[in-house]
Formats: sequence, C-alpha cells, structure tokens
Amino acid sequence: MSFTDFFMEKENKSLILTITQAVAMVLALFTGPLISSNLFFSFLALLGLGIWIWSFVIMVREGSYNILPNLSKKNKLVTKGPYHFVRHPIYTGMFLLAGSLLLNYLTVWRIGFFLVLLFSTILKLEEEEKILNKSFEDYHQYQKKTKRLIPFVY
Repeated sequence: MSFTDFFMEKENKSLILTITQAVAMVLALFTGPLISSNLFFSFLALLGLGIWIWSFVIMVREGSYNILPNLSKKNKLVTKGPYHFVRHPIYTGMFLLAGSLLLNYLTVWRIGFFLVLLFSTILKLEEEEKILNKSFEDYHQYQKKTKRLIPFVY
C-alpha cells in the first residue's frame, strides 16, 4: 500500500491529521515563552485555553467526544454552550492559544508550526463536517445558522 492509498483511507487520514495537529501545537508551545509579559497576549491565551476546556467538557458530558472524527451510535449533535456560537469551538480555542503564542514571540519556526496547525486543522475540519452531515439529519440546518470557527464571521 502506498502512502497516498494509506492517507486516503478515512481513519488513517484522520489519525495523521490529528497527530500533525498535536505535534504542531506542542512545537509551537515549546519554541518560545509560554507566558507573555504582554497583558493582551496573556488574555488571548487564557481566553483560548478557557474556550478549549469549556468545549471539551461539554463534549465529554454529552458523551460525544472523540479525538478522531469518527462517530459511534451513542454520539449526538451538540449545539449548546460554546457550540451555540461556533461549530468547532475546540479549534477556535486552540487557534486563540496558538495565535497568542505566535504573536507574543514571533519566529519563523513558530509561523511554520502555526501554518501546519492551521492547514491540518482545516483539512480535519472538512472531514469532520462530511461525517457530521452524513450522521445527523439536522447538521445542515446547524451549519446554516452557526459559523465554523469565528462567531458571525467564518
């Protein structure tokens, strides 16, 4: 089996994208200071972390959290809490945190890691939305009224 064939299988593609996200985030975290002396960047980091944790807790409570975008019969569409404002608030929080780290200590490496994080997340998000559209009849309606990552914008 070639790498292209391996990558094109849904489970493998999801796994590779998830690992890529994690590695890019860890590298972004550890290639500069974690705590900013700039109050604005510190606020953005805490806001991102808070959104990330809040979204994660809601998904776990609803019994719908999977690190890979694969659904089981017990999963249900979650539209409350931060999911009322955006469809992928875990990613919103992650981008706020990573963006604040990037802006606080701007290096070529951090820009590269942020871009890898951005592109791998967008690819994974596309896969997730295909799965969610197939799995939940009302997902299309949810898409119409809720933005992906940024409330009222995108």
